[in-house]
Amino acid sequence: MNNDGAFHFSKEHKEAYEMLPTPLGIYQLIDCKVVTLLVSDGLCDLIGKERSLLMDHFNTDMFGNVHPDDAEMLARLGYRFATKRDSYDITYRTRLYGRNEYRYVHAVGQFRQMDDDTFLAFLEYTDITDSEQQLIHTLQEFDSPKARFFDENMGAMVVVSSEKKQLLYFNKAVCRMLSPKVNYDSGMTFQQYFYSSLPDAMNGLFDRVDMGPKVITEPYTHRDLEVNTISSTWNDEPAYVVYFYERLASSQVVNQDNALRHKRMAFNSLIFSGSKNELAYYQNGYKGYRVWNLTRNEMILNEGNAFIDGDENTGKTFDHYMNTLYRMSATKENDYFFNICTKDQLILRYESRAYPQNQTIPIQTKAGRIFISLEITLMKSPDTGEIYIKVSEENVTDERVVDTLMMQTIKNQYDYIAYLDLLANKTRIVFGTSTPENRKNTAVKPVDYIKSASGARQLEIYFRHTFSSLDDLVAYIDDRCGGESSFFQVCELPNGRFKKIFIQVIDRSNQIYYLQCSDITDILQTERKREKELKEANYKVQMANKDLHEAVRAEHEKVESILLQTILSVNNALDARDEYTCRHSERVSEYSAEVARRLGWTAKKVANLYNIALVHDIGKIGIPDALLLKPAALTESEYEQLKKHVEIGSVILKDFTAIDKVSEGALYHHERYDGSGYTRGLSGEAIPIEARIIGVADAVDAMNSTRPYRERQSKRYIIDELNNGRGTQFDPLLVDIMLEMINDGLLDLSDLL
Repeated sequence: MNNDGAFHFSKEHKEAYEMLPTPLGIYQLIDCKVVTLLVSDGLCDLIGKERSLLMDHFNTDMFGNVHPDDAEMLARLGYRFATKRDSYDITYRTRLYGRNEYRYVHAVGQFRQMDDDTFLAFLEYTDITDSEQQLIHTLQEFDSPKARFFDENMGAMVVVSSEKKQLLYFNKAVCRMLSPKVNYDSGMTFQQYFYSSLPDAMNGLFDRVDMGPKVITEPYTHRDLEVNTISSTWNDEPAYVVYFYERLASSQVVNQDNALRHKRMAFNSLIFSGSKNELAYYQNGYKGYRVWNLTRNEMILNEGNAFIDGDENTGKTFDHYMNTLYRMSATKENDYFFNICTKDQLILRYESRAYPQNQTIPIQTKAGRIFISLEITLMKSPDTGEIYIKVSEENVTDERVVDTLMMQTIKNQYDYIAYLDLLANKTRIVFGTSTPENRKNTAVKPVDYIKSASGARQLEIYFRHTFSSLDDLVAYIDDRCGGESSFFQVCELPNGRFKKIFIQVIDRSNQIYYLQCSDITDILQTERKREKELKEANYKVQMANKDLHEAVRAEHEKVESILLQTILSVNNALDARDEYTCRHSERVSEYSAEVARRLGWTAKKVANLYNIALVHDIGKIGIPDALLLKPAALTESEYEQLKKHVEIGSVILKDFTAIDKVSEGALYHHERYDGSGYTRGLSGEAIPIEARIIGVADAVDAMNSTRPYRERQSKRYIIDELNNGRGTQFDPLLVDIMLEMINDGLLDLSDLL
């Protein structure tokens, strides 16, 4: 301290402070005026002025560069800080770097007592313009289409950042439930907005992320709430989505509202949750997801991969999104996938669950050729009954991504993870589910492995198939993957353990695959125990309330749908055996469904008939290729052998209850109206109506298809054959309907007169 009353640093201390790259200012209050004692190099760079000019500026016009709307607030809080030595933590707008535009500055200050008992104020400044603009963007999100959707359709929910728990979004329903006591301000945490007066309340809210519902006590009202916290993203920022539900006391009778609550919980968790990008170095991220209301063909959420955003319209409708992917597709191997991935096709296939769920697509981007793995989920809204579709995207191109994914999935207790590049004859494998020290990362040549006795034996155990060569393995994988580009298989080892093998096609043309192996013995045992518990609980619930019967039936339908997908996969494999009959069953299904609609059947019966027709020829899986693919007319004995496919199909499907009368469709679709068909010789209406419809649709598609021993027949020929078969081979009424369909142009006969 000298005569002017200001504190003076030693030469060494002054130079040390002034050389700091951190923006720092040191001030002293003298005679009710703030005096600038020292500014650092970092603060000079931040403000954009030399040291002497900056100190003069602070001492003569402290707030000259501050935004006029913030100057009064800054002066008021600064005076309180200087006189009462309160904490100083403020954000305001000012000019920086010698430019005219305003930027956001965060200033934090504290007083320090010096050796002579003088108190000096030390203030550090940070340019937070970028993060503040992000907060402004967050506020704008509250009026975005997706926010309005959540307000109108979701129950009580909030979205918070994973790291700081700042509120990124909250809807009106949660404000009605939790009743915040303060006005919302940008950057507030969940705790500050909803429980500012109770700092220790709701502390356990984020302790059970992705672990299912948890019951907590609401501090203000002391009522029990059921809370479900799940990992997600919000504008590609890692976030938690928290759903709140009024908890139903165990003494209350379960009602329809409670059942709806659980359906909403499942719907929200499945459709509106996503994985965060954990690979910060990977350009544009590698994971994302998008959600559409498929019924209305409207986009709800776009957290997708930036590589696919081809233009401003991408994703506005689901069909436009798929068209963008198709245009970017680097090969035509996925044409079948794109043909069935349309809004109308997916809605039609929803009930049977016969829609594609996984696909890896090579696309050409400005960054080069990359591979996008798609996971498709369809689900019906419990509130409106409308169908929603979620497409999760993952970039699996970069080798660093593959390495990281392999190490991440190992944490999920897989036995091993493999990255197979069969064309290059190399495989990278990560073994082990224990500690990192015990894990092995090795390279294997697939050709040598298949030729070795131990390798051949292990492959036979896992796949129930003997591979004679690498080409045999490739053919097996491609055949099992089919149009889905992935498959899994469960096998029982000699020691009684059960293993699950999952294979995903990354690049079909270059024979690159991703494989996971896991032990599911304990899971199966747990599931069996759970099934037993569910049966016991189901009996009690049914006695208490009939509404819960729907939930049990939904679980049953889920199991049945998995079995249906298995049957359809076998049928697709059957179609793939013969290029001449490829998609035959699908066309027969479409024709049959249209006939049923014209007969006035209900939508449910039409869908059931569609599924019967899809597997009507499944018995051909038991017919040898030499006979099935013969490029000439069959002999009488060969024809007798071929006719056995109806009985084979009936046996395969006899215990399958997911599709009503499916076994009859396979057994009777070659019976004739006059009784001269096979194999039972039924006639007239003794033949089930489903089989009669499939029979006429099957005949029309056969005539309309090119076969090894003849060309596709003309439209005139098909019409004549239908008329000739009226009352003999075909039901007369169905002949009339089929002729109407041909006249209406519903069958692809336009180029054959």
